[in-house]
Amino acid sequence: MNSENSKTGAEAFVPDAPLSTPDEDLFDRWPFASRIANAIISRSDPSSIVVGIYGAWGEGKTTVLNFVDAELRKAEHIICMRFNPWRFNDEGQLLLCFFSYLADQLGKSLSTQKEKVGDFLKKYASMVAPLSVSFLGVGFSPGRAAEEVGKRLSEVDIEELRQRIEAMIEEAGKRVVVLMDDIDRLDKSEIYAVFRLVKLTADFKHTAYVLAFDDVMVANALLERYASGRTESGYGFLEKIVQVPLNLPQAEQISLRQLCFEGVERALNDSSIALNDEQVQTFVRHFIDGLEIRLKTPRMCKRYANALSFALPILKGEANPVDLMLVEGIRVFYPQIYATIRDNPSAFHGAMDYSSSSQHLKDTVASIIFSATNGLPEKEVECAKDLLKTLFPKVSGVLGDISYGSDWHERWAKEQRVCSPEYFTRYFTYAVPKGDISDTSVKDFLDSIEGRTAKQVSERLRSLINSRNAGKLISKLREREKDLSPNDSIVLAKALTLIGGVFPNPEQLFSFRNAWSQAAILVHWLLLNIKDPTSRLETAKDLLHEATPLSFGVECLKWMRSSDDDPQEKRSFDTTGEDALGAIVAERVRDEARSKNLYTEYHEDARFLLWVWSRWGKAAEVDAYLLATFENNPENVVEFLKTFLPTAWGMETGISHKSDFERSQYDSVASLINPQAIYDHLAKVYGHEIEEATTEKWEYRDYPIDKKVALQFVALHKYVTKQKENSQQENAPDGEPTSGFPAGDS
Repeated sequence: MNSENSKTGAEAFVPDAPLSTPDEDLFDRWPFASRIANAIISRSDPSSIVVGIYGAWGEGKTTVLNFVDAELRKAEHIICMRFNPWRFNDEGQLLLCFFSYLADQLGKSLSTQKEKVGDFLKKYASMVAPLSVSFLGVGFSPGRAAEEVGKRLSEVDIEELRQRIEAMIEEAGKRVVVLMDDIDRLDKSEIYAVFRLVKLTADFKHTAYVLAFDDVMVANALLERYASGRTESGYGFLEKIVQVPLNLPQAEQISLRQLCFEGVERALNDSSIALNDEQVQTFVRHFIDGLEIRLKTPRMCKRYANALSFALPILKGEANPVDLMLVEGIRVFYPQIYATIRDNPSAFHGAMDYSSSSQHLKDTVASIIFSATNGLPEKEVECAKDLLKTLFPKVSGVLGDISYGSDWHERWAKEQRVCSPEYFTRYFTYAVPKGDISDTSVKDFLDSIEGRTAKQVSERLRSLINSRNAGKLISKLREREKDLSPNDSIVLAKALTLIGGVFPNPEQLFSFRNAWSQAAILVHWLLLNIKDPTSRLETAKDLLHEATPLSFGVECLKWMRSSDDDPQEKRSFDTTGEDALGAIVAERVRDEARSKNLYTEYHEDARFLLWVWSRWGKAAEVDAYLLATFENNPENVVEFLKTFLPTAWGMETGISHKSDFERSQYDSVASLINPQAIYDHLAKVYGHEIEEATTEKWEYRDYPIDKKVALQFVALHKYVTKQKENSQQENAPDGEPTSGFPAGDS
């Protein structure tokens, strides 16, 4: 199953057409058809005979009829005619057209009596056709029709006409063979009309009828003609008409498998998709174990091949090819199960994210699977379940004892499996969803990095990103972060830091999951691809010098740092290196502060900028800077405090809102500036109102947000100050006065 050529359009699809020559016969239909034809050719009995070729849709009835036709035409004494019963509105029109066509065919063969036989057949048709139809194209009312039939019956007896027609055929030494196909696709009244034609109206001597149809469907269609309403009654009617019922020999399973695999290989080749040995073995094993049991007819092979010819090129590089071929197999061979999977994604790719204790969810998934397989034979149900467990491993936790944890998700996504929530939709829509990004685009992008500058790569990256797919793009890059060479890692890391502003940074409960933080994490992991510590550090310095905007540089620094408790061997940089990186960003923050108000420019990110400046720059500079901004505009103090407000989410609505200013926020402020200075400037804004702030009334939920955060800070400040005073008094020697609240500490 390798690929060499690529085809597009109709060339890639297998025509669902019957065969016409024995050279293409894979299922030994030709010997069967040849025996039927030769039996008719050698028949000496002049009576009419009806042969029925029974088989389900797609088993090859039309192919057999074609082979019979081809063999019959080799005999000079056979007049072979194909009659299509689909084209007529009622029984009368069917009869008229049949005899008109028969007259034409006999006229060609019986040239010496062409006019006579044509006249006889047309007159015969006009007599046996129902009264409500047009006679040979001339319309009559029921009364006029009865008068015309009476007139013609007086001219010649019907039986005499039959005898004259039969005599002409016999005199010429001919046998007429009529081939009819697809009778089972007619409606019930049309099916009955065809059999009436064959048995009661056109059963001339020296004729034979070869009828191809699904005997079960035709027998069921004839039930309404019988009061018993049993299938046996329908078969009883067939037995009276069809003297030689022949069941189409069942195609050998190995031949059907071969035809299917030929179609699979053709679809893969046309899509230029090459499977490795492991993929081939995986597909073959699960095709045989899960799909083949439903493979009954050659037509199903063609339908499957055509399904793959459609799906494989569309999702090339966007889905796991083996999974895709098996999912398409479910669509063709188990359509009810396919629809259930499509309509219940969480029941399959996540098995509704059940845990070991959620028996209710397990029961729900089991019920969904039971409904999908209901009506299938037991063996087919087991095969289908095994296939589901292969495609959706988490279903094994419902149908078996095997469980898969969340650590498998990354692997399944990297392999583009249908069981990955990130890829599931592609298999059923044949498209990359909005908000996602094509895997082939990501691959092409990564392949293009080598030999390009960071600036060029950043522009290419910018062209791929929009507000909806940024997270997906970073996620896909992260899946491949460890596969890049050191040089490509350096170029990509620089490109990311040059366009940090394109990554959305919305407020969310777990902020590290958004594209902004994930891009910074990706930068860190790309740095780890540089094995030499010195080169890694120098590259990191370059990145932090150039990172745009400055807040993205701070985000990158956050992920480059290790925890204070991490041992040296687990650090990306040693403590000296981390201090050097922090100093670079601190200097950039200080430079930015010379021309901008950091907390009105960067809002929530400002607290991190100021923290970096305070830790790796000079804390006194931060204190002085903030005091200067407050002196410039006293109301700035409230804007500063608001940058520390946490975001909360409603439990029911999921809507975000700013929460309360609490002790942890107070401590963060105190690490940057003397809280007393904040208190003093709030007093300038709110005057005596701040005196009402107490810990008993610290929430102030009905207040406007500016006043609320101000009073909550004041309440906390009073509480902390009182707490410190009490602590100092307890620890001070008797008679020694306590000092006030220490500046810059809390």
